[in-house]
Amino acid sequence: MRLLPLLLLSGCIGSLCRGPGCEDVWPAGQVLVMNPFEAAVAREATAAFDLSGTVDHGAQWSLSVLNDDVYVGMPEVQRIVRWSPEEDPASVEQLENWPGNLRELGAVVIAGDPDGNGLATLMASAPGAELDAGAVVVWEAARQGIRAGLSDRILEGASPSDRLGEAMVYCPDLTGDGVNDLIVAAPHFTGGSVPERGGRVFLVPSEFEQRGILSFTSWAAEVPSWHGEEEGAAAGSALACGEDLTGDGVPDVVIGAPGHGTARQGGIWILDGANLPASGGLGTPTREGSSDSAWLGSSLAVGDLDGDGIGDLAVGAAGAARGQGEVAVHYGPDMVVPRTVIEPQSADEPTHLGRSLLFADLDGDGLDELIVGAEDRVDGDDFDAGWVGVWRGSTTRLGANLVLGEDEDWSLQPDHAFQRLGSAMVFHEGGLVLATRSRGF
Repeated sequence: MRLLPLLLLSGCIGSLCRGPGCEDVWPAGQVLVMNPFEAAVAREATAAFDLSGTVDHGAQWSLSVLNDDVYVGMPEVQRIVRWSPEEDPASVEQLENWPGNLRELGAVVIAGDPDGNGLATLMASAPGAELDAGAVVVWEAARQGIRAGLSDRILEGASPSDRLGEAMVYCPDLTGDGVNDLIVAAPHFTGGSVPERGGRVFLVPSEFEQRGILSFTSWAAEVPSWHGEEEGAAAGSALACGEDLTGDGVPDVVIGAPGHGTARQGGIWILDGANLPASGGLGTPTREGSSDSAWLGSSLAVGDLDGDGIGDLAVGAAGAARGQGEVAVHYGPDMVVPRTVIEPQSADEPTHLGRSLLFADLDGDGLDELIVGAEDRVDGDDFDAGWVGVWRGSTTRLGANLVLGEDEDWSLQPDHAFQRLGSAMVFHEGGLVLATRSRGF
């Protein structure tokens, strides 16, 4: 059985200061490459490769992977680098170091080959650009190199505080031309028919060919978009795409709005990929949170956990149970009532379980595993140490009620305080990438 490598991104190494007030000694990011299930005890798992930063690189790194390359976004220094750990683990190529106006460049990085021509397209968001109006930068043929000023297009945000690009996801073809499409969100979008911080989500199709620096008015009117309809909904805070959740053979789009509801219960919307709605308000959610301040929709992931060929959906509610959080799993095509709910142990401090989720086939058996991150979990005396747990895919499906720290098949424990293990995760054919974001105080 072929085991796939696990890439972890975490705060700096070592543990001298452990509790509140010590955050400023953990400002540097690190990438670890590991093999899940290789060690009998998770704490004994060792890194095959590692990439460590310094204080000068910040710690809120983002990750994307294409073929053998790992793309690392360093938004605190507006830098993007490419690392090929299996080819040359000691070599890191700086692709971009953009000064000035594109603040937080690299907050989200997506590398892909949308038309299958063998040339990478790289997309990076800068949600802090222009007083947090945000921006998305696109480079085509990125494997041949990207440089400041040579991007193919920059999509500018509308207004200060909208934060365009705070969430982005690559989608299989939704427009019928055979090429992947980009969905990008401005979760704090305000203006026109969109209430304050209602949020707005845009589908930027592959056919969109405008180039250069594009003002919001010049590009947004040309693409479909959907928005939250109540103040503070923050629609688009989480996005997912890539699986057919309804059984009609076409991938669907999932939008999370953790601020939805009068008591911030949160909500999710599933848009039928075969019949996308017209631009406008999102309307009634597919599912709402069941408790006040649950923040349902704070994270999303799609995959096939039971191998039936219909996609499954994991939904995070990071604020549920007074901040302990929970994860609900929906087996397609039933997207209204979750089949499985994962909760923290009752004695846990607020862990915000469900901030990060991922489906990936880690053991090569054809069934996706469910990977859950809890970046704020306290480990003994170590604050914000984090945690990652894995539940194996099964044709018999997971149980109805599962408990973090008891029912998972494998878990990765943190090494030190403020490591924030498990804050974000991505996957590709060559391995699993987990991104933990130290806060970089």
